[in-house]
Amino acid sequence: MELTQKQAGEYKRSSKKERSTIIDQYCELTGASRNLASKRFLRVIRNFKPKVLKKPPVNKPGRKSKYTVVHKHITRKAWELSGEICGERLYPVLGEYLNELAMAGKITYNTNVSVVTRISLATLKRIIATFPKTKSVKHNGGSSRGQFGITGCYVDVCLGWIARCASLGKDRASVETIHETNTKKIFHTIHEYHPGNAKPILKLLLERRLNPKVPHYDISRSRPY
Repeated sequence: MELTQKQAGEYKRSSKKERSTIIDQYCELTGASRNLASKRFLRVIRNFKPKVLKKPPVNKPGRKSKYTVVHKHITRKAWELSGEICGERLYPVLGEYLNELAMAGKITYNTNVSVVTRISLATLKRIIATFPKTKSVKHNGGSSRGQFGITGCYVDVCLGWIARCASLGKDRASVETIHETNTKKIFHTIHEYHPGNAKPILKLLLERRLNPKVPHYDISRSRPY
């Protein structure tokens, strides 16, 4: 771009014979054709700026949403109180979280809250999708080679009991170590697991679920497999 601007300035100040020489030099340096070089020079000389056509505002078809910013703000408070769980898990207990917020003085129970309690699952999922979420990233110096330390976190959503264990790598032995260590830290019977999307733990839980020697438990999912 700097070369084009520089030689376009020389082209503008030169005679017809000199212009031909300038174009030859530019074509040799850039590989452009003489016709393209001339167009580039003229565009710079004329200070050509393409005009951007503004599109007229278009009214979106369909009925206006009945959920305002206030409703979304109330929903977000309940979502944050739940630990930012997915819409499928929040939907059945949304009213309970709203009651907790009202009792704590975080919200005032009025008609807006009543509207949120009657929200559909599909609408709740759409609203939650607009909320900012924290996503972990890998800091590996630009290379994914080698093993990584991973952490398994088991949370009892009823009691708030948390068990954590770290291990090296995501192979079967590492995942088994995490699972066995965490289950030993939980002192009551586990009736159900609700895992994330990590394939190693999903595979381990499913295989043990089919093992008749392992105490029975259920596996639930909020997302499709």
